[in-house]
Amino acid sequence: MLVTVNAPNQAGMALLARLQLVLDLEEAQGFANRSTPWGMRKLGISWAHAAQTTGLATDAIETVVELLGLYDDCEHLRPSLLRHLRRCCEGSKPSADLDAEEELHAAMNDRHTGRDLVEADAGLDNPVTAARGVGPAMAKRLAQLDIHTLGDLLFFFPRRYQTFDNLQLSELEPGRAVSVMGRVVTGSKARFRYGKHVGKTGIRARIADGSGEVELIWWNQWVFNAVDEGALYHIYGQVEKRGKRCFINNPQMQPIDGRTVRQNLDLAARGHMPRHTCFPIYRLAAGLTNSFMRKLVGGLLDARLHQQLNDPLPGDLRQRYDLPSLWMTLKLLHQPAEEEEWLRARRRMAFQELYGLHDRIRAGRRAWLDRQAPRMPAPPTFIAEYAASLPFQLTEEQQRAVIEILDDLDDDVPTRRMVRGEAGSGKTAVVAAAMILTADLGFQAVMIAPTQLLARQHRNTLDALVKGMKGDRALDPVQVDLLAGFQTQAEQSEVRTRLANGQSRIVVGTTALVQAQVRFHRLGLLVIDEEHRFGVNQRESVSDELHGAAGSLTPHVISMSATPIPRSLNRILTGFSDVTEIRSRPAGRLPIRTLLRRPEDRRQVHRHLRRQVAEGRQACIVYPRIDADRHEASVGAVETEFEWLVRDVFPDLRLAKLHGRMDQREADAAMEGFRQGTIDVLVATTVIEVGIDVPNATLMLIENAEHCGLAQL
Repeated sequence: MLVTVNAPNQAGMALLARLQLVLDLEEAQGFANRSTPWGMRKLGISWAHAAQTTGLATDAIETVVELLGLYDDCEHLRPSLLRHLRRCCEGSKPSADLDAEEELHAAMNDRHTGRDLVEADAGLDNPVTAARGVGPAMAKRLAQLDIHTLGDLLFFFPRRYQTFDNLQLSELEPGRAVSVMGRVVTGSKARFRYGKHVGKTGIRARIADGSGEVELIWWNQWVFNAVDEGALYHIYGQVEKRGKRCFINNPQMQPIDGRTVRQNLDLAARGHMPRHTCFPIYRLAAGLTNSFMRKLVGGLLDARLHQQLNDPLPGDLRQRYDLPSLWMTLKLLHQPAEEEEWLRARRRMAFQELYGLHDRIRAGRRAWLDRQAPRMPAPPTFIAEYAASLPFQLTEEQQRAVIEILDDLDDDVPTRRMVRGEAGSGKTAVVAAAMILTADLGFQAVMIAPTQLLARQHRNTLDALVKGMKGDRALDPVQVDLLAGFQTQAEQSEVRTRLANGQSRIVVGTTALVQAQVRFHRLGLLVIDEEHRFGVNQRESVSDELHGAAGSLTPHVISMSATPIPRSLNRILTGFSDVTEIRSRPAGRLPIRTLLRRPEDRRQVHRHLRRQVAEGRQACIVYPRIDADRHEASVGAVETEFEWLVRDVFPDLRLAKLHGRMDQREADAAMEGFRQGTIDVLVATTVIEVGIDVPNATLMLIENAEHCGLAQL
């Protein structure tokens, strides 16, 4: 056996010296396995973890772990094992005892019979049929679990662990999952005459360990031939009680030898017996068992296929955060000796997942910063001229937000900025300044909204702001275009033509803007409103699609949201996106009050709504559905509730309804009437969740609010 030891650092030398002390103590005690309180196997695991960043070669570390793992079970080989362990500590030296060398190799092969379960030269990319015993039928069953290769199998982690308390038979209590060792003293078939199993034939056996006895009961007939009287077994199962007697029902069992029992009794006598035994429990498909999965994965671990993996975590990082190596993590996940081992391994995998996510975010940010965006510097008087053109006065926070965004545009590195603010905080007015500047400098600005309703609203708002610009910044020739799915093919084609030749410099639309047929002349700015309403793939692809449509330059990207989703917050926290917060509200805007009322208070709420309308205000009533569902009659729907409201509740008020299945002209008429004040109450679905720009609407009643998501509310 040749083992290579790299030149270790100072910590590695100290670690080897400590291992030498343990080996010296073990030899002085006559190879009695008393030099460590937990046994050599656990010493090997902890030693390997500490050795990961000491300069020691990986093969040397793994050999030490393997030799120490053999030490507990192979009593007759302990002197030979100790000699080989010393060679690992001292470096590569030839063995003087060839017989001992051959015997040790034989012991290691016996120890790792799982290697026979994997074909020679198999790799992690090989199909699962490379594992012996896995034929086409078994491969189909594994495929149901998305396991196609040996690598998939190695990373198919247990979904949970079954923990058994290591006890003596005299310590058994009903209800506990226990692990016990004992010798079978009797065994027989029996037909039960009482209890829930009356009339069934089961297998009964009794085991004893010197402290007491307990009865075992199985319901599988094959167990009768598998249980030998006088043999030693490791038993795992749940303790139950019948009358005054305890028994273990349908336990798992594993044959053991006397040496294993003596070692455990010795550990127990010294108070160092592990408290628990852990069994991995896998997610299964029909025809698969946990014992088969354990055997299959164990064969991969014994064949050391995991050594073909590169550890994605640097050694210094693992040392800093006390994390095991990847190969040790896989072993602890699939073959833990105690609960602490798989908990430690899970912590390592969780850290690896977060580390990978952070690494991808950093790589994405670097790739984004390598792109080039059009530089659009604002004239010195632009902000003052824009503010003077508005029909209201910008707040200090709105002015600060405009300055931050315009500073971003005055750079050839594309910006990714989120403007966050509650409904009515003035986000659109802030972003409109950037869009008008973009158009003023000859570039194109695009705003994408999640719904056609909101797109039309933004188009009207921007059109009014553009027409309000005076003096040198006047954009009278600029037309704010709209591109959405409800338009005719001719209308959409006209807008696409204007975008391609540069005549259209400001356009608002839905995801219809992100199509292969859309080409831009000089795209400079992309604004995404209510980004949480778009899917992950939609959000990620929008800027890429428009980047390709715009040519070599990448547009600046600004998003607006009142409820940032966790993914966006993560981008902000990791520096991938900047954030502008608008906390204050425009002058004259009162704070929003959110009240929760019981269904029996509905009449009182309706009276309050009527008072608001009498004072010249408007209101919205929101229902989660368009039509009633006979299976959930208690959930309100616009079509049915609208008739009731008009007929019985507000017969003297002007009501209109709005939902996604209405004809576009009807929907436009309802929205325009509400905006002009000819409609007192708008009865709608959550189609209006993205906001409606009607300052006179001061009350919103949301029915069946439990059917709305948090972002919707």
